[in-house]
Amino acid sequence: MVHIRIKTQTLIKQIQILLIGDYEMAFDKNLDKELFSETKEFETSRIKVGVYSYNDGEKKLQISRENLNQENAEWKFSKLGRMFKDEVEAVIPIMQKALEHM
Repeated sequence: MVHIRIKTQTLIKQIQILLIGDYEMAFDKNLDKELFSETKEFETSRIKVGVYSYNDGEKKLQISRENLNQENAEWKFSKLGRMFKDEVEAVIPIMQKALEHM
């Protein structure tokens, strides 16, 4: 009975990998290539636009925000969330440059 259960679990895992990929596969920073990046700084935050390719796969655009910690003057990653008009106006031309690298 135990042998059948193990084979069934193995078969289920193989089907999951075929359907949705190996969810246990760890991200390897060495396989992530930055093809383009430019950062725009604002008063208390900065927004980075980048083009990346993981494991020589399809190129993807990433937009990220960092907020300035007022207490220690260090930058900390934050969810991009909503953007102010001046941020959008500054980031769109950078996105157009990034598009040339995709």
